[in-house]
Amino acid sequence: MSWPARFFCMGVALVLWGWAFWQGNCAHPLPGPKAFRATPPVAVQSNEPAFFQRAFIDPQETAAFVHASTICELPGGGFCAAWYGGTREGAGDVAISFSKKIGEEPWTTPRSIVNRETARAELSRYVRKVGNSVIFADSHKRLWLVYVSIALGGWSGSSLNVKISEDEGATWTASRHLTLSPFLNQSELVRCKPFSITEEAIGVPIYQEFVRRFPEIVWFSGSGDAARVCWSKQRIAGGNSYIQPTVVCSEGNQLQAFLRDCTMTHTLAVSDSSGDANSWQKPRRLALPNPGSGLDAVSLADGRLLMVFNDSSKRRENLRLAVSRDKGQTWQRVATLEAEAGEDFSYPCMIQDRAGRIHIVYSWKHKHIQHVVFNLAWLDRQTVPDSKR
Repeated sequence: MSWPARFFCMGVALVLWGWAFWQGNCAHPLPGPKAFRATPPVAVQSNEPAFFQRAFIDPQETAAFVHASTICELPGGGFCAAWYGGTREGAGDVAISFSKKIGEEPWTTPRSIVNRETARAELSRYVRKVGNSVIFADSHKRLWLVYVSIALGGWSGSSLNVKISEDEGATWTASRHLTLSPFLNQSELVRCKPFSITEEAIGVPIYQEFVRRFPEIVWFSGSGDAARVCWSKQRIAGGNSYIQPTVVCSEGNQLQAFLRDCTMTHTLAVSDSSGDANSWQKPRRLALPNPGSGLDAVSLADGRLLMVFNDSSKRRENLRLAVSRDKGQTWQRVATLEAEAGEDFSYPCMIQDRAGRIHIVYSWKHKHIQHVVFNLAWLDRQTVPDSKR
């Protein structure tokens, strides 16, 4: 057999093996839900006094560089957060840290829950470094950590893994590698929180950065045996323009994916889906700037959408809040969380807790993870200068 024929046969065999491996990773493939059931936004008492508080989750510097924080409310009460830190972004010593906050107590001392050495041992594969993660709870009171590992190259060589905790983060299962594609399985990344949790499925926004850039959703089964993780994947939009989707569900089961800009236009964009999580419209641009940085959004009980973003086309030196009263068509800036020339405040993660308060965590100058919490009474009193509206 000639060498070209041998290479062709080897390629076919590799593709067939990859397809079989991909299919065999889940005994019951999970389809994306066609009829989307929204979790109702939290209703808030209108007479609650204004409240605002901020504190570092890691008041003592735990690493030279910290980034990509994520937060969720614990099933039993309180909150937990995760982020990565090391000597620099992408360094071999980067580890994902975990901390909890119960009641009025301060955040617990951060502890590492995964690094490249533990990931190598748990996954039985080479891991050069770890990166972004997202943490969330399911309806069975389990915590999930979905995180990025990289074997070769930079972010474009990444893949996703999952760990699960049955005891609110005290212990974790071994990492499980997610085979989301039969071809190379490269360049799947995560940054933003799940946009809905039901008994049947958990939707986690993800994105691609290999050759082309586009947003996706990975669906996890939120029920059954935690040792058997089922998943499937769908694309929100194609092209090479948008990544890091944050998805919200507004009135009437309308899904909206707000997207980070990868072009020279430097504006945010949104893709809409009405009642069908498998059908998305072509992204349209918003009149809000984006310097190539992450954002987050939540849907409020009164019909408004709340967004936290870097209000600049070039830099990450501020962090601002904006609201929309027309399902994301137009936005009004309402408050500034951070503003300091030449500094970096970025990658916010925002949730609304069961009491109606808004929590935001973000990278503060890459030195700390900042936690900000406020209620809607505080939000409704905020204004920004007319020049920033």
